[in-house]
Amino acid sequence: MIIHVLFGQKIEEREFQYAPEALAVIDDVTSKVKPEYMTKTRKEVLDNEHYIGAEWVKVDLGGVDLPIRNTIAPPALTLSGRVSQPGGRDARNQSITVQVGREGGRIADSEIL
Repeated sequence: MIIHVLFGQKIEEREFQYAPEALAVIDDVTSKVKPEYMTKTRKEVLDNEHYIGAEWVKVDLGGVDLPIRNTIAPPALTLSGRVSQPGGRDARNQSITVQVGREGGRIADSEIL
């Protein structure tokens, strides 16, 4: 996956006072469909009196995008185990499976299967 990150540099009173800031991010497909977004967003930063520069930087995430996606919106997770009664005795040897899924990008309530 390729993304484009708009970095801006604030005006400094002393060298290295501020690190470059990541101000906007757009994926490669959207950058081709809506290139005016990139131009407009960069111009807005350059017109801001607090910044001395801004530039879009292309970043190739390679295979790293899947772990990022899984962190943001984890896939459904199934957990299995054995139901125990107090004192550690098995409750008629029953097994239980709980599935935690996603719902609109959020973790949904668990469901006993």
